Amino acid sequence: MKKKIKFNVSPSSINYDLGGCHRCYAEKQNGEKWPDRPFPGIFSRLDRQQRAYYDNQPSSLIDASLPNGTIKNAAGIRSVPFVHDGIELTVKGTLDAIIEFKDGTTGIIDYKSSIPQDSLGERYRPQLSAYNWALSNPAVGQAKEISLMGLLIVCPESMQMTELGPAQLVSTTWIPVEYDHEWFIELMTHIAKIVKNPETAESNPYCEYCILREQLEAA
Repeated sequence: MKKKIKFNVSPSSINYDLGGCHRCYAEKQNGEKWPDRPFPGIFSRLDRQQRAYYDNQPSSLIDASLPNGTIKNAAGIRSVPFVHDGIELTVKGTLDAIIEFKDGTTGIIDYKSSIPQDSLGERYRPQLSAYNWALSNPAVGQAKEISLMGLLIVCPESMQMTELGPAQLVSTTWIPVEYDHEWFIELMTHIAKIVKNPETAESNPYCEYCILREQLEAA
């Protein structure tokens, strides 16, 4: 009987790591360690503020076209394993928020502090699709029926003086993201293949880590 090899798949890493260099993503999944690039703490603070502001608010606050529901801060998610050729991939991470719709279905929201662009929907489709998979196939608890998912883009627009001092005004843009089940299964299958055989994963020709790895291997 073939032994299964287990990996955790972070939804955000599918975008930021797999979206950058497949070879580095595969090696990282297999335990390779490189120094983390600095992540500005301001984004963590913005995320906390957005979660606090929208929690328990009506879905119409995000976009008037959304069905009637209530926004809820989400927590950690963990899926049942996706199995391919002896590799078990468990989607594990933290989701920003969900919408509990009156019809019993669930919506997925991911907050992004950015300049709104239609291309962001496609860019972050892997991450939101991973959330969809985990909520639809949870390791613990009842599966949720996901009826929509999307990005809420928060963008600074201007400054204004208030009673408490200067305040920054923001705009918000809702960008829906489509879930394609077959496409996501193909993506997970691809991930399983490259983490099993990282040497076959395609390297980004401009990846600094890959260039350094090759230099170290040649030394």
